[in-house]
Formats: sequence, structure tokens, C-alpha cells
Amino acid sequence: MDESFPKISERNLSLLFNHCVALSSCIRFAQSLKLHYNGLPLKLDIVKCRLGRWGTAVRGGSNQLFDYYFPEDSLEMMRMIFQGRQSNWLTNNHQTAYAGMSSDPVSAHLRDRLYTVTEERLFEADLIWKILWTIYDKKDAELLIDGCAVHIDELEKYIKFDARVLRHMAIEEVEEVRQVQALHWIQAAAQTVDSVLEDVAKQKLDKLGIYNFVGRVGSMTPNANLRIGDWGKNRTGPQ
Repeated sequence: MDESFPKISERNLSLLFNHCVALSSCIRFAQSLKLHYNGLPLKLDIVKCRLGRWGTAVRGGSNQLFDYYFPEDSLEMMRMIFQGRQSNWLTNNHQTAYAGMSSDPVSAHLRDRLYTVTEERLFEADLIWKILWTIYDKKDAELLIDGCAVHIDELEKYIKFDARVLRHMAIEEVEEVRQVQALHWIQAAAQTVDSVLEDVAKQKLDKLGIYNFVGRVGSMTPNANLRIGDWGKNRTGPQ
């Protein structure tokens, strides 16, 4: 796996950023443990989307920032996020077709939307050598995702932007998401990895309103109301 992470002296921030994104795209979740039902793949999508948000902000600002290097210990820790868990991952067949994390159409559409946004922002990612892993342990998956989020925190501290810039991009990410259920999933999955997206999803839910009503229907009783869509109060992520 070391081929994916050349010596620190040979890798600048831009390439490391792009290659980490491409490498994370190789991760597969084992269907046998049904990890796809507890929102972990969506959580990973949000982490990658957040990383893409930061990278877009860097490109939109001073390109010279990409010539800076992280301190060696930070780069080493980022490398170990991926490499350190290898003993608990099984190599997957390269020809294995990608299996959807959920058959639910709302969940599938939501993950497709996040993937499209991230792909558009990271079109320059060019990792040549890739390995597919299957994660068979929930704890490993959580360590990977939370570890990535911690290092994005470091990225945002290392090269700072106006918070309004990152928030505007987060708003764009959920602009086409109008299903209440999907917004609840985003809010729940983003809780520990993307506070900006979590708040954006919450505010959009507040604007949409959890309850949708239609007034009188035909010649029904004067006080008749028809509930539309998802109107439950206590929605959480995918079960």
C-alpha cells in the first residue's frame, strides 16, 4: 500500500489531498454485517464531500497554498488512517461490482447526489494504483471515518477560509435534497464529522417544516386536513 503514499518530500498538499480522496473511494462495506443500514457509507460520503468542499475553497483562493507541506507527523497520521487498518481488511476482487448500500430509493438518490458533487469538485484526483478493501468490522469503519474527519479539522485549521464560503458550498450540496427523510439522514450522519453540513440540513428542515398540510379537500368536513409526506418528529438515519 505504500506505493499510494510516496515519501513526504515528494508529495505536496494538493496531490496528497487528491490521492487520499481517490483512495477512500476504493473502500467497500461488507454486506454481511449490514453496515449499510446504520448510515456508515453515508457518513463516509459526507466526509469526502467535506474534504471536497475544503479543496474547492483552496483552489478558489490562492493556488500557492497548494505548494505548502503539512508537518511530517500530520502526513504520517493521515497515511496511517488508511494503512494502519489493513490487517483487519480483506482484499476484495477488483472485478467485484459495486453493490448499492441500500435498496431504498431515497437513500440511493441521496448518496448519488453527494457522489456527484464530490466528483465534480475532485475531477483532478489521479490515483493510479488502487486496491479495493471490504470492511468487515463496524469499529474499523468508524475509526476510519472519524479519523478522516479529525484530519479534515486539521486541514481547515492549517489553511483557513471565511466560514461563509464553506457554508455556501454546504448549502449547494443539499440544494436538490427536498425529502424530509433524506435531510434527517444527513443531519444524523453529519453529527460527528461535519458540523457545517449538520447545521445546514437542520436549517433546511426548519424551513421545510416537518408537518405539511393541505387545507380542505373537496367536500370533506371544514376542518379536514391531509398530511403529506414524512411527518414524523423523531426521524433518525437509515436503520
